[in-house]
Amino acid sequence: MTLSRQILSIVAIPVLGAAILAGLGIQTALGHLSAARHVDRALEETALIGELVHQLQLERGLSAGFLASQGASFATPLAQQRRAVDRIRAALESDQGSAALARLAQGATEIDGLRRQVSARAVTPAAMAGAYTAVIRTGLDLNAEIFASFEIAGIGLAGAARAALDEAREAAGLERATGAAGFSRGVFDLADLRRFASLGAQQAAHLDTAERLAAGILPGFDLQARPEFARLESLRAAVMARGDLSGIAATDWFDAATACRVVHEITARRTARGERRIGRKIGFTNRSIWPIY
Repeated sequence: MTLSRQILSIVAIPVLGAAILAGLGIQTALGHLSAARHVDRALEETALIGELVHQLQLERGLSAGFLASQGASFATPLAQQRRAVDRIRAALESDQGSAALARLAQGATEIDGLRRQVSARAVTPAAMAGAYTAVIRTGLDLNAEIFASFEIAGIGLAGAARAALDEAREAAGLERATGAAGFSRGVFDLADLRRFASLGAQQAAHLDTAERLAAGILPGFDLQARPEFARLESLRAAVMARGDLSGIAATDWFDAATACRVVHEITARRTARGERRIGRKIGFTNRSIWPIY
């Protein structure tokens, strides 16, 4: 080997190594960029899915109270809530997003016939709740899948906390519907009482999980210490005591159960820490998300 080639080979080794390392660095950076873009798109979808789930949970609860009261209660708020759900359904149907959104939009169309049955009081509260819950469960599962797909560690942890929070809200929604039916009748039968107690326990367990996962994001995070939860606990105690419920209106229960606004509490805490949201246009309305979910 000539001297020039020897010199070239010696120089080429570190240069080649640097090129390989640079290439790996670029690939890593591109991977992070791709993951960030995935999270950015996915968060918009989870916001829209979560909004539909929440509004359907409210419609399910109002429908339960309407049926249990034989149409004497909740007729006006139920009609208003249906319109709120329909606005989000329209956004889903017009969204050119993923197949997941299209699947959820298709499932949501199944409630049209159910609504006619509810209005005619031609369906039992249990059958009604089961039908709504099937659509809601589709949305919850879709969001859980999206959260699990996050490859950025910190956001993945926050996503897991949000998934647990969503499960807590679903248990709360089912408890709200069960309570609305029981208070409308003025009595909880044994099966409803067991279900009511079980849903309260499920809600607490999911909240504990969410609080544990969110500890690094929101230190001291304790939703169950809020005054709204104390009011809810007093109504739960009245049910479990199996005493006279005639002095408690179903609408009082529904309002108390709805007042425990978990996401609102998170917003307040993050705002108090000086964090600001990033504005986004999602579906039919302006939404906003946190820079770190």
